[in-house]
This record gives sequence, C-alpha cells and structure tokens, in this order.
Amino acid sequence: MKSAIFITLFACFSALAFSATIYVPDNHATIQGAIDAAAAGDEIIVRSGTYVENIDFAGKAITVKSELGAGVTTIDGNQSGSVVTFQLGEGADSVLDGFTITNGLRDVHPDNYGGGILCRDSSSPTIMNNIVTQNVADGGGGICCYSSSGPTIINNRVSNNTASGPFDGNGGGILCHDSSATTITDNIITENIARDGAGICCWISSDVVISNNKISLNTTDGTASYGGGIYCISSMVVIGENRIDANWASSGGGITCDNCDPRIENNFITNNTAWSGGGILCGYNSAPVIDGNLFSRNSATVHHGGGIKCGQSSSPPFIVNNAFYWNSALNRGGAIYCGSSSPRIVNNTMSQNSAEVGGAIACKNAQALIVNSIAWDNIAPIGPEFHNDFSTIVVKYSDVKGGWAGTGNIDADPLLVYGHLTINSPCRDSGSNAAPNLPDWDYDGDPRIENGTVDMGADEFAAHLFLAGDVIPGNTVELTVTGVPNQSVLLLQSTSIQDPPTYTQRGDWYLDQPLTSSVYLPPIRPNGFMDVTITVPATWSSGETYYFQALVGPWWGPNNTYTRLTNLMVLTVE
Repeated sequence: MKSAIFITLFACFSALAFSATIYVPDNHATIQGAIDAAAAGDEIIVRSGTYVENIDFAGKAITVKSELGAGVTTIDGNQSGSVVTFQLGEGADSVLDGFTITNGLRDVHPDNYGGGILCRDSSSPTIMNNIVTQNVADGGGGICCYSSSGPTIINNRVSNNTASGPFDGNGGGILCHDSSATTITDNIITENIARDGAGICCWISSDVVISNNKISLNTTDGTASYGGGIYCISSMVVIGENRIDANWASSGGGITCDNCDPRIENNFITNNTAWSGGGILCGYNSAPVIDGNLFSRNSATVHHGGGIKCGQSSSPPFIVNNAFYWNSALNRGGAIYCGSSSPRIVNNTMSQNSAEVGGAIACKNAQALIVNSIAWDNIAPIGPEFHNDFSTIVVKYSDVKGGWAGTGNIDADPLLVYGHLTINSPCRDSGSNAAPNLPDWDYDGDPRIENGTVDMGADEFAAHLFLAGDVIPGNTVELTVTGVPNQSVLLLQSTSIQDPPTYTQRGDWYLDQPLTSSVYLPPIRPNGFMDVTITVPATWSSGETYYFQALVGPWWGPNNTYTRLTNLMVLTVE
C-alpha cells in the first residue's frame, strides 16, 4: 500500500515538476534559447525590451508570453526571415502572447510567406494580444497561415504590413492559403498593403471565420486589384460582426468574393472605395449570402455598384435584410448593380443612394427578384429608384417612390426614423410571408415577423433598444427605444449575461442578476420612438463590456403579455 501511495505521489509531483516557468533574459539570454530548453506545458515569460532574433516554436506545446505586454516587448526579425515560425504541427496550446512582431522579411521563393508570423504544415497555434507591424513578404506580410489546420488569431493589432509579391491573392495583413482553417476574431487590421486582399486574403480551399474585427484603411496597390478589406477566392468563409471601413481596391473596396459563396452577416460596411463595387464585389461564379449588414457611404468612383456589384454567376446571390444609405456610383447602381446575374433581393431598405443610372438598383443583362423592400429618396437622373436595361426585374410587395408595377407594391412615404420604421409606417405588416429566403431575424436581430405579417424593409417594427455613437467615458451617446406609443420604459443594466437565458413571464431574461441598475425612462413618443441622451460614466474603462435591456409596456395583462423585453444591447467602451 505504501508503495502504491509513493508511486502515485511521485507521478503527481513529477508532472508538476515538468511544468516550469522560464524567464528571459534571467534564465536564458534569448527567447529561442528558452524555447530550446522548454518542455511541453512550460511558460516562458519575457521581460520588457527588444529581442533581435527569429524564433521557431519547434513543435512545442508551450506559452511564450511578454511580462508587461506588446507595447514594451519587441521581437525584431532583422529582415532575416519570419519573425515567428510554427511549422511542426503545433496546436492550440502553443501560444504567442503579447509582443510587437516587426521587421520580418520573406520575399525569396519558395520561402516567401509570412513576414511577421508563419504558420504552416498543419500547425494550429494561438496568436493573441500582439502588435504585428512593418513586416514584408510576397504573401502574408503580417501573418501567413499556409496548409495550417486551425490557428486562432485573436485580439491582435495587424498594421502597416506589406505583401509585395506579384501573384494574385497575397494578403497584406493576413493570408490564409492552401486549405488553411483559421479563426480571425477581435483584431484590429489596418493600413496594410497588398496587390489583393490588403487586410485579409482567403485563398485556395481555405476555411476561415472572420468575426468581430475592425478592418480599416487597407489598400491594394494594383490597377487590377481586389478586396481592399477582404478577398475570398475558392474558399469557405464566414464574415460576421465586423467593422469594414475606409478600405480601397480597384474592385471590391470592402470585400471581394470570387468563385466562392461566403456568408457576410451583420457587418458595418462603410466608407469603402473602389472603381467598381465600393462595398462588396460579388465576382465571377459567386453567390454569397449577404444578410443584416449596414452599407453606408461606400463609393464606386468609376463604374458600378456603390454598395454591391453582382457579377456573372450561375447561382443567385441572396441580398437580405440590409440597409443601404448614402452609397454612390459614378455610373450605375448607387446601392446595388446587377450585371449578368440573378440576385434575390429581399427585405432591404435603400435610401439616399445616388448614381447616374439607377439610384438604388440598376440591372443590365440580369434577372433580379426584389421583394419586401423599400426604395425611397434615392437619386439618379435616369431611374431614381430602379433602372432596367436588357433585364428582367420582378418587384413585389415593395415600397418604391414614384411607383413600380408588381403585386403588392406601394408608393408611400415609409416614415423612417434613424432608418427604422415608425409605428404608423405604411410598410408595417405590408410584406409577403411567402418571400423566398425570408430570414428568421431582421436587420436589428428582432424576430422577422412580429405581428403576423412581415414588414417591408430591413427593419421589423418591434420593441427594440439601440445606440448611436461611440462609447467613450465622459462623452454622451443617444439611446433610443422603440415600442408602442406612450408605454413606459424601464432600462436594465448588468455586468454579465445568463447563459443559457432564463425564461420569465416577460420573455427570455438574459441579464445576470443582481442588476447593476434599473432606471425608468420617459414614455415612448406617438411615433413609436423614445430618445434620451446618456452620459457614459467616467469610471468605465476602455475594453470593458456592459449589458443592457429594456422592459417596454405596462406591467399588466395575463402573465404580463403587454410587456416586451427588448434585444440585448452590448456596449464595449472604446
């Protein structure tokens, strides 16, 4: 018995003994020296300073972490190859955390990928909390995932990197190439340069999830270049909950997809510029699902499609639940241009877009179906709302200024406030529940059919809580609640969310209790809106997250059936 206990204790203490913390430069002068000495499970802590070296994780399941963060801890590659390399099957427990990765150079074939960080040959590390900047490669200036099985790239700043190669699809910030499966989330990807995919490029059978990133000010440098923010070709891609802003390419300023069918959902696609397809270019043989996005102030400066350009495809793109405002095209299609394609355009709102031809939508050699949509106050000398050129446009159950022939169409002011329907809007309960690809949720995440019949446009009138402006401590933001006029509003706040949510008599209760606060707001105005200016507490810190909901309506009726719980609103401090 004593022997058995001794063996068990020895095994436990041995396991603990093999998990060590190694300090650089205390225990080893270089990071690579510490890696070479480390065993699986070890953590390498790197003191502040600049380390001029090129490191390789050598297949080890270890964490290499800066002591005080990327702002004061730099790995300088000295233009001698990739700064950091994963190439021997590293998994998620191989972690790079909290460094400035800079001055990497990979531009000699065949070792011409991943100037800052290279993940290849089935490696799938975790890359987090780093600043990846001023690196150069032919492909993947900042980060390259090449035949890698599942890297996670999270909470990094990838900026000012260059992919200088002459070939297509080279990815200035991040390149996912040759069947790479990659998750890219919560990053800032900005001011990168490449021929194609200046921010992110997904190339050749890659499987990529791109979510909750800020992708801005990335620029392609070719006269025939694609995807200033994101370029997807022959890959499976999901693009969701991102801010894609102020990127440039000759085609597809925000996003370009070629020969693939990405899901592009719930993004802010704004201020992007291209000669064609200011916001999105749906290129050859692409049929994406474009659902729940805001397209605002995108511009096609030479040709067509300020918001979206749909090119030649045998399958129809689905453009559903989107809002288009202030997009412009020099030639055709301020919001959407359809050329040699057959898109399904369902429950979109298009207003204040402009073009020479077709202020909202222009079609040429196309077959477009437009259902449950609003086209109002768009601007064009020819066809202010829609223009049909050698095309078949079928419009049903839509509100078109100036009128358009078709079943269920109307010509009446939609009475929009902040792009949302008011309670008296003629578009309420006026759509068709039989529309193809009718989604379950609207642009705001409310149930798509709230009162038996679907509304026209991107917004379904429902009790809802939303915010205008950035959340900056000490500044003010405009909070808006929609609901039935004259109803009371109770604003609720918590620091966390229940998961799964708990059912209550007023609906699904998401906020964790106890609540941080509950405040009565003024009643909802006759148009179904209530606005109030809120001061962001000076005690809130950057990066912190706060959760809000509102209870709208009187607290009476059978099981409080007249009370509505709004959507969950998540505020992250800038």
